Amino acid sequence: MIRNLKIENLLINIVNSIFNVDIQKRNRKEEVVNARRVFFKILHDFGYSKTDIAACLRMHHATIIHSLKDVDYHLKNNPLLMQRYNMCKEDFDYHSKEIYDADKLNKLTHEDILRSKMVTLKIENDALKKEINSLHSEIREFGQYAPLIRIIKDRVHKNNVEAFRRKLYMIANGV
Repeated sequence: MIRNLKIENLLINIVNSIFNVDIQKRNRKEEVVNARRVFFKILHDFGYSKTDIAACLRMHHATIIHSLKDVDYHLKNNPLLMQRYNMCKEDFDYHSKEIYDADKLNKLTHEDILRSKMVTLKIENDALKKEINSLHSEIREFGQYAPLIRIIKDRVHKNNVEAFRRKLYMIANGV
């Protein structure tokens, strides 16, 4: 799913108002942590990736992974948290549909985005093909020296490469 700042800000405002906290501030208080858990779960269920959820609050994606692992346990064992989660979810579902419907009229369709990416990939593919052809011509150009390179590789120890290079340079200058 493509990130939508309106959706993210809507959910941040809903969670902040229902929990009476600010989930964007760094804070480890249980109330704030629970509010973030609810935020993460709703966005994840909405279709956001863990990386995109982390980007919303400028957090590391591992934090989201850890939180999503235990959110169901906390919801099950904390009736107040479950009640607040349900309130946030209902508000979000209602208001996000309004935003999504309005944005759908103004934004490119998913098909348009994929078509654009496809054109970009074709251009990159053509550039890579040209680079491959260039490398093949370079290989053909230097291919005639392959027997010399094999001889050098077989007879020159890796510690003596520099000394051999100097001697070879002197021989080539003298020829």
